[in-house]
Formats: sequence, C-alpha cells, structure tokens
Amino acid sequence: MLTRFEVSGFKNLRDVVVDFGPFTCIAGQNGVGKSNLFDAIQFLSHLASGTFREAIASVRPASGQRATQESVLSAAVLAGEENLRLAAEMVIPSQVRDNRGRSTTLPDQCLRYEVELRVDTSYQGKRARPIRLVSERLTSSTRSLPEPLAGVADPRPGKGRVYIDTTELPVGFDADGEPQDLGPGASMYAMGMKASVVDLDAGDGSLASMHVSDDYLLDELDRTVLSHGARGTVPGQAAAELESWRFIALEPSLIRAMDSVDAPGELEGSGAHLAAFLNAQAEEQGREVYDALRHALWEIIDLRDLDVVRNGDFLELRAQAGDGPLLPARALSDGTLRMLVLGALATTTQPSGAIFLEEPENGVHPGRLHALLDLLRRMSEPQGDALRQVVVNTHSPYVVREIADRRPEDIVCAVRAKRAAPGGGLEEHAVFRPLPGTWRAEGWEEGRGTRPVSRGQLSVYLSSPQEWEIDG
Repeated sequence: MLTRFEVSGFKNLRDVVVDFGPFTCIAGQNGVGKSNLFDAIQFLSHLASGTFREAIASVRPASGQRATQESVLSAAVLAGEENLRLAAEMVIPSQVRDNRGRSTTLPDQCLRYEVELRVDTSYQGKRARPIRLVSERLTSSTRSLPEPLAGVADPRPGKGRVYIDTTELPVGFDADGEPQDLGPGASMYAMGMKASVVDLDAGDGSLASMHVSDDYLLDELDRTVLSHGARGTVPGQAAAELESWRFIALEPSLIRAMDSVDAPGELEGSGAHLAAFLNAQAEEQGREVYDALRHALWEIIDLRDLDVVRNGDFLELRAQAGDGPLLPARALSDGTLRMLVLGALATTTQPSGAIFLEEPENGVHPGRLHALLDLLRRMSEPQGDALRQVVVNTHSPYVVREIADRRPEDIVCAVRAKRAAPGGGLEEHAVFRPLPGTWRAEGWEEGRGTRPVSRGQLSVYLSSPQEWEIDG
C-alpha cells in the first residue's frame, strides 16, 4: 500500500507531495497534471524491475508519439540543472516467502524509499543521453501512519533502520569478499551487481551481501539497487510492492476484441483480454464468477446474462443488458464494457496492492455515480490480512460533489499554480491540495500538514472547473 508519494522533475510536477489513504480521488480539470502524477508513480514502479531506459519507455506517450526523455523529464532535469527525485512511503506484508519457499517474518512493514536520477549531459553521442543513479535509500519509515491507516501496521517512529544506502560504501573486504569496517548503522548490502548476490540466512530481512569491486562506479548502473532485492527480504518485498501496483486506463476497442483460445487469462490495464480472464476465472471457480460480477454491478447496469463462449479459435464475451438481446462484446456500449472490467476487478481473486484508475465515471449516468463509488470503495477494503487500495482521478464535478458530500477526506485537488521560476519569471506547475478540515490538512499552519484549498475554491470548481487556479 502506498501511503505517500513525492516527485520533482517529472513533467510539470515539482516538489509534489501527496498522501494516500485506502481510497483516494485526485480531482482536477483536464491537463492540470492528474495523469502526470499517475505516470510518475508508474515510472517508479518500473524502476523496481527494469532499467532506467525501460522505465522512461514505459510512460504513457501523448497521442501519436512515443515516450522519450524530452516528453517525461522537466526542462531543468534535461538541462542538468536539477535531478529527478522520487520517493514513496509504503506498507508491506510482515509475512513473506524467501527464494526457498520458507516463511519469513520481516522486521519492518512501514518503509520509505528514495531514488534520485540525473541526465548525463556530458554525453555527446547520437543516442538518448544516459540516465545515471545519483543516490538511493531504503529505510524503515519514521513517520506515523495517517488517520485512515491507523492500526494497519506499526511504523516504529524514530527507529530509521537502513536497508539500502548508496552513500554508505563499504571501505574494505575480508578474505571471503564480504564488506567489512562498516560504520554503525550502515547497511550497504548492494550496489547493483546482479550476478554477485549471495543468499544469506540472516533472518532479519536485510538484502543479501554483494561483492563490490574496488573500481566499481555508481555511475555505471543502468537500474536501481532495489531491483536486485532477493525474495524474503525487506528490499525484495519493497520491490515486489512497487511492481504490484496496477494502472488501469480502459480502452473499449481493446475490451471488445475477441481473445485467442490460447491467450493467457490475465487482464491488462487497458481492459484487454477480459474474455480470456473471465473464462480462466470461471474454469477455476465455476460460473459463480459471472453471477458475482452481475451482482456487483446491479445498481449500475441491469445485467441479465453474462457468459464467455468459444467462437471458432476465439473466446467471445457476451452480455444481456436489461430486456435487450444477448449481444457480443463488439456490440456493447463503451460504458457497459468499462463497467464489466471494473466488476471483474472488484469480484475476482486479486493479489493485494494498489489500483490506479483513470476516470472511472466515463459512461456512467450521474445518477448512478454513488453506486460506482461504493463499488470502488469495496475494492479498497482489505481481504483478510491483504491490504488493498484504490486511487482514481477525475475531472467530473459530479464525482467531486458526490465524494465531497459523503467523504471529503478522500479528495485531493489537483490545481494549476504559478510561482517564481529559478531563472526568473513565473512557471506553471501542478499542486495537490486536500479539502479543509480533513486529515491531510491537519496542522498545515504549523508546517505539519498540507495547505488545503478553500471551500470557495471548491465551489468555483463545481460550477466552472475550467477556471480552477490558485497562487503558489
């Protein structure tokens, strides 16, 4: 579960800090930076497993373009004037399995991960300039969990156990090649040499030691230290948490498509392979899968029948809405297809983790938004010991009003703001503010919480969202 995200130097995001609860709605007009926030979180997620170049390429491109450094990083980062900074605070499970399948109890559940990257502006070649690792750090979190997460885990404030710190280099090695003479509290277990990982039975959840040659340079890394964390360790589980985050931006044209009978039963973030996914779930759990999905959506769509049938070498989804005929997916409306995917996510067995969902209200009548939000909230409720989380973004005043009336603490407002630029003049950027009187805003005047938007500013958005802008 993601509890806090910080980013600076990614698109129009500068010095951004956002706190998350089990359910969070990022609300703001189109183009303000809501999707940029999701993209930055997804970029961090990819850093847990891929190279820096792969993480750049994973960012959603603009229409008709592909993601590049120029489309992802801020002008200041591209010029070498600033570094890209990312940080995430998260809660991980206490019980995990290591590489040998043994159950392991981790010493910390509440973690803080920080990574700083820079563009190598000295590169004179024709390819994209290299991305270099400046620093990386993984520690136990010293910040108390926010109000909605009280009791979820023990953050152990003030402890600050270190798991990865690229500023703490071992000063020597013993005869077996193990680092020695580490200073008190230094836990430099890895520097990115994947082939050198040694499986240790330390039992404390720390990352296995790695042999680091004297001429090893941090600048030569093409990926994070975290991406080499072993299963059953705190770094390994932190990487698994980042990788588990799912990003949903539904594309009805892909949901409509039939799936090959050989297609894997995995639902993609676009909604593609819904037919194969539901068929795999039904083969494993029975036709109750379809009944559960229809029941989950009954306040939103009157689904009388739902099935996946074989059509030659393909699997085809068919549904009956209301008194109409049973129709193939290609004949269903965009809104119905979107809701079928949400229903599938809500009712089928899913691992713990966070779901980031773009504009879930698309295709839903305003009068049924309360039912949609209830469905999304149920998706954020824990299942046994598994924590779940849902983060949505929206530009709809109807959604904002619905949440503000019932659960105002779940809203974070994305607003355009202007402030002095480093080189003079003003620059426009995105800020993310809570509503007044909610837990994110507590103590903001003393520097502890986040400055809220005013009720008057919220009223402006509800009546004229295109005019929503604040100073500073």
